[in-house]
Amino acid sequence: MRLRDRVLEVRRALELAWTVARFGTRMVAGRFLPLRGPGLPVQIREALEDLGLTYLKLGQYLAMRFDILPPEVCRELGRLFDEVAPLPAEVARSIVEEELGAPIDERFARFESEPLAAASVAQVHRAWTRDGDAVAVKVQRPGIERVFSADIRIMRRLTRLADALHLLGRLSATEMLEQFANWTIREIDFEQEGRTAELVARNAERYEIEPSVHWDLTTSRVLTLEFIDGHSLARIIRVIEQDGAEGAAREYPWLDVDLVLHHLTFATLRQVFVTGLFHGDPHPGNVLVLEDNRIAFVDFGIFGELAGFDRDTLGAQIEQLAIGNIDESLRAYERQLASTAESDVRAFRTEAREVLTRWYQLSLRSDSPIAERHLGRYIGEMIDISRRYRLLYDMSFLLYWRTLNALDSTALRMSPTYDLMEELRRFFEEIRPDLIERVMGVAMDRRGWARVRGIGQEAPDRVAALIGEAARGSLVGTVFAGERTSARRARHAETRWLGAAVAGVALIVVAGSGAHTAGLLAVATGLLLTAATLRGLAPR
Repeated sequence: MRLRDRVLEVRRALELAWTVARFGTRMVAGRFLPLRGPGLPVQIREALEDLGLTYLKLGQYLAMRFDILPPEVCRELGRLFDEVAPLPAEVARSIVEEELGAPIDERFARFESEPLAAASVAQVHRAWTRDGDAVAVKVQRPGIERVFSADIRIMRRLTRLADALHLLGRLSATEMLEQFANWTIREIDFEQEGRTAELVARNAERYEIEPSVHWDLTTSRVLTLEFIDGHSLARIIRVIEQDGAEGAAREYPWLDVDLVLHHLTFATLRQVFVTGLFHGDPHPGNVLVLEDNRIAFVDFGIFGELAGFDRDTLGAQIEQLAIGNIDESLRAYERQLASTAESDVRAFRTEAREVLTRWYQLSLRSDSPIAERHLGRYIGEMIDISRRYRLLYDMSFLLYWRTLNALDSTALRMSPTYDLMEELRRFFEEIRPDLIERVMGVAMDRRGWARVRGIGQEAPDRVAALIGEAARGSLVGTVFAGERTSARRARHAETRWLGAAVAGVALIVVAGSGAHTAGLLAVATGLLLTAATLRGLAPR
């Protein structure tokens, strides 16, 4: 390690120690003295703000860990997503010039010094290219990679110590840190963000737009996107909350609130349930509304990815809940969770079934307030139950729930009469693929067939091992009590793909035979097997 990096690491360690000492002293004093001041959640947020970038991002990550932290702490840490003080104009210009390798006047016809927005990682400036195109230039704060790397090295030492002392019980602090580090590294790579924006744009519907990327003006630290001339959804909501629907109609005479919410709902659900690549931070500040009521997503630094089987799991949960199949919805919900030796799965199922049943019954009553039927109400209760009985979520599912919560919150703030559940029903009726599309999806999924080939190559050895164990009388079942979610999903995926492969081979064989009655029966059986496999009903 270079000397300057070592010095930086020592300085950051001292800053961390000083902040922790101040925070700890205030906590201890508060237990014995009647001190006035902010509560514990606010103190935690302020301590993270004092420590700067890495700890701001850590706070943002922890704000999504509602499966571990109390809701009041998550809500307070959620404020770390708000704007921060911008960089001086000359610093921002120098970063752009360094990254693009030329004076800023050679790259842009005009570059506004005052930023449009500023956050912990970067700030955004409006500019015009030499060709006259209006663009938004996202400029990364200087030195954040070096600071982040130094902080992560310090944290790794601390998490190894925490795990050795079992300070978090069965939870692995080191594993959580690596998840956070990977999440943040992805966010500070602006070329990755540009590629994500392009991928999302390829699947956009007519009511949704994403900005195009100017790759000749983009690097890993500077991202130049098409400037979308829209109105911030956050600003529109503030007007509605302050001046009511009448005030919003005066300021935005073109605004159709229900149509905007419909577009936002369908765009978000399509990203989650159809394409699997979705905006992971869709708060109103990251959504623009155009004057034809189309919507635009901006800032793709935080995004989620869901594989096909995960999308089917989530879709089945919502679909089954919408039609009142509580047990099947609950089974789909459980597939998103990981249990440990400390988990009480039976108690979780009992309470969760009561929550889902109560919510479904409310959704059927036309006289019940729409606010009581919103997703956010039952999402919060299910998360509380999961936390209470020590069940954990995978990060992809955490982003999914955060996205749905943001959608629910936005809908309630904009229109108390907007029926989000009815929109969900409409979405699944119109968008979810039928059986033939599911079969074709399997046929075109290269990663899935790669797993089938892997299973086929390993099958002889696995069968031989099982036969040997049975002959020795040592064949026993395996208990996956503390299995991680990702490992469990991989195991389920192998089972389903093996079922799909068997069914597919049966269909091919039958298609090549001359049998008629038996052939038709086999085809029907093969379709049923394939349908069951793709619906996630294969043995688990």
